[in-house]
Amino acid sequence: MDYTSLNTIPPNYPKSSNFFPSYFATIASATSSVDCALLGHAAEIIWQAKANGRKIIFVGNGGSAAMASHLSVDLTKAAGIRAINFNEADLLTCLANDYGYEHWVAHALEAYADKSDVVVLISSSGKSPNIITRGGAAGNSSGRDGQGWRCVCAGYG
Repeated sequence: MDYTSLNTIPPNYPKSSNFFPSYFATIASATSSVDCALLGHAAEIIWQAKANGRKIIFVGNGGSAAMASHLSVDLTKAAGIRAINFNEADLLTCLANDYGYEHWVAHALEAYADKSDVVVLISSSGKSPNIITRGGAAGNSSGRDGQGWRCVCAGYG
């Protein structure tokens, strides 16, 4: 059977009557566990960086890299906050090849992060070794790295 037409639903496709309520329940559960005080604190750190002329650096892997890209564009466009992300294939592959995938983030930050910049590390699984390694080097979930930049870690999972 040809499934290229939008009018034909494959037989193994989940029934929308079950799929969407379950999907939205999962989202509601995940968002209800967000600590709004921590989120507010992260926002204060970002606004403080803007006031001090610093930049925000977003980093993630896979889907988290897409989040990092989206957040950096939104902050730049909508809030006028200088924000960048590390989603250039040449940067990632060069540093991962030379230093190992677990260490490319640390080396990218050494090259791009300036004193008092804010680094936001995102791991949607909460299990990304290169994100966790760099976050751990910052001391804690909202601390100061030895190089003077602030680290705000977002881990889920």
